[in-house]
Amino acid sequence: MAQSFCQRVRRLSTGQWSHILKKPLKGCKAPINETYLDQNRTGMRILWTEVQEGGVGTRSKILLWYVSPHKKVSHYSRQIDDSLERLNHRTPAISDHHPGTGVEAQQDGEQVLACHEAQGTDEGRMMIEKDQVLLDPLANSPLKIWEVQGGSIERLKEEGWEPKLRLTSTEEQVIESMETVLLLGRSGTGKTICIANKMQADRRVAPGTSQLFVALSPRICLLVGSLQGTGVQAQDSMHFLTLHEVIHKVVSALGLEDKKPWHRKDLRVDYLKFKRDIFPAVLAARRRTTTCTIDALVVWTVMRSFIKGSYEAVLGIDSTGARQSERAGNPIDVQTLLNLGEERLRLSPEQRREAFELCHKCRAEYDSKSLWDNGDFVLAMHSALGQASEQQRHAFETNCKFDKVYVDEVQRT
Repeated sequence: MAQSFCQRVRRLSTGQWSHILKKPLKGCKAPINETYLDQNRTGMRILWTEVQEGGVGTRSKILLWYVSPHKKVSHYSRQIDDSLERLNHRTPAISDHHPGTGVEAQQDGEQVLACHEAQGTDEGRMMIEKDQVLLDPLANSPLKIWEVQGGSIERLKEEGWEPKLRLTSTEEQVIESMETVLLLGRSGTGKTICIANKMQADRRVAPGTSQLFVALSPRICLLVGSLQGTGVQAQDSMHFLTLHEVIHKVVSALGLEDKKPWHRKDLRVDYLKFKRDIFPAVLAARRRTTTCTIDALVVWTVMRSFIKGSYEAVLGIDSTGARQSERAGNPIDVQTLLNLGEERLRLSPEQRREAFELCHKCRAEYDSKSLWDNGDFVLAMHSALGQASEQQRHAFETNCKFDKVYVDEVQRT
């Protein structure tokens, strides 16, 4: 089957299409063609579309959607049409006469490859913009497309070989940048894929670079590791760790086990736990004397981003702007919070005082139950580094120091 597939794709890439190679499907909104992998009516079919990307005068490309059993051709063609309709509702970049669609070759629903250049010039092509983001027929998310030049078609049979992923110009800028990058985008826009490609690009520029990828989910760590290529996860320079695993490494290296039960996930406070358990308990005691005028999210943000998460807290900068080494790695005091500029914290002095009081009570609630959040851990780490022995510093640099760090879902970590 693999040999037959490569032969058919090679012939498609020449633009010399017989009826066996190009049989237009009737009743489809998109110009979808079917190629026989064999002459058996119950055999496998390649579903593909000719597209022109980047305007008149550019070379056409063959975009493969699926490798499908004959009985599922109608099912997959409807999925392609549905993705086309969703795409046209979202963007005017596709010609109304030749509607655009995403392409990904799949074998009975599994990914196989993507995009090949061709010489075809007949009617029935789809016109798409160069940076057009295409939609997955199976989901309302961007479609991943792999590009294969005609001379590399035979490599599809090689185990572990992966073609180049099609990227937009913005994605290429992110990957090629040597600076720190903060990548923003809604769920499903391809940020994780972009990180995986960025890691590969950085290793090409500087072989041997030690890299750390961090995410909350073990599944995401496995995914990004698998996208690095065969055998990459076994390399000493590559590390794919969950946030909890990173915390465990730092705790062990710096001897922080006695400070708090950092290894206990059930004692870690995130916003949902704060809003559900901690804040209501504080309010219940406080309402006996006064009414609260700010909500849980404001208090959480002030505590995490300013009282514990600001550079003043990390470096020990007081209300006058002076650096006090004995205060480094500790929450800031109320006067320092009041002196923060309005552009950083858009709360009135009264709201800041109330937020500080509530944060103080929340921290007392933490202490009574041995709870902790990421802000506590960061401060403890900075404080421990400042007081670490030579042996501890060596352990930290051996186990926790990397040339490049990549964090997925950074807003959650």
